[in-house]
Amino acid sequence: MTLPSGSNIAIARRVGLDQTITNDLVAEIVQRRRATSNGQSFDFFGGATIIMDYEGKVRFAVRKRVNNNARVHMQADFIAGTGAAFWESADSMAKPVEAMMQALCASQ
Repeated sequence: MTLPSGSNIAIARRVGLDQTITNDLVAEIVQRRRATSNGQSFDFFGGATIIMDYEGKVRFAVRKRVNNNARVHMQADFIAGTGAAFWESADSMAKPVEAMMQALCASQ
């Protein structure tokens, strides 16, 4: 399991109901581990998106645990089932199809 790392930090500007402008900080924290389910290994990601006010006080936090076995089994079922076209096996490790990932990144 990797240590959590900050992958993205951004400023979010919004207008409140009373027409005041509020600046928030949005931080994404990601963690990865090697998971095995149904005999298939793959990289499994978890983390959190945290929204803080200008003083650093956490306003919201949305998390997906990297140690949630129910999520691991759901991803393994997807890799073996409806998502099989998007994954390839290399050295007993399931990885996203590279050409698909390049096409997705190029379209952004």
